[in-house]
Amino acid sequence: MSSRFPALDAPAVAVDIYRGDTGLDTGRPQSLFSLDPRLIDQGRLTKEKRVNLRAGEQVRLDPDGTTVRFDGAVPFVNLQVSHDPGQTWVLVFAVTMMAGLLVSLLVRRRRVWVRITPATDTPVR
Repeated sequence: MSSRFPALDAPAVAVDIYRGDTGLDTGRPQSLFSLDPRLIDQGRLTKEKRVNLRAGEQVRLDPDGTTVRFDGAVPFVNLQVSHDPGQTWVLVFAVTMMAGLLVSLLVRRRRVWVRITPATDTPVR
């Protein structure tokens, strides 16, 4: 998904619903937002449904009537303010490099011809 404007026009969530024992009550710290793939491979977790829910929608699971509901989304902002003192130097050297390239392309080349002859025994006057 991508957004051109950071407003919540139609918030939705895609959910994979699994049923089984995740071991959350063991006291071992773990994330609620990711499942251990070993639990799925061992058959301790089984996939019930994959649903897309909009704000206020819910889905009821069989046979015990468990309800999964999406109440909505809370807007938030994530800002990063940083300072990189090296950027000024990079700009200066990039402009210098481009100026040097421009000068080398615009200045006419001069050719110098040198003739080398065998040395003679007589001194040059």
